[in-house]
Amino acid sequence: MYGNEVSLTQSAIVTVFSICLVFLALFLISELITVMARLINRKKETPDFKPAAEKVETPEEAPLPLAVITAAVACMEGADKLVIRKIAVAKPSESTWTQAARLRAVK
Repeated sequence: MYGNEVSLTQSAIVTVFSICLVFLALFLISELITVMARLINRKKETPDFKPAAEKVETPEEAPLPLAVITAAVACMEGADKLVIRKIAVAKPSESTWTQAARLRAVK
């Protein structure tokens, strides 16, 4: 096998051995990633106390805009039991000057 000529069977053996070695290395890397993910994402132990119960509004007590938005989100998501606890207006991530410049550029 160490000569100048290599037979077809010898080259096939080297090829199969090399492919097996590559897949074994890939499998070991995959398992190492799985173990690291489990170590990183393990849950921290929580103390034995119960949080105070929040007052949850029933659909009859909820204001009309909240009920409308909840119905629209449930329709889009296809969820049967959906509870939206709070709706807040998002602050713009850009300044007013940037928004005005962008609107002027669109015109």
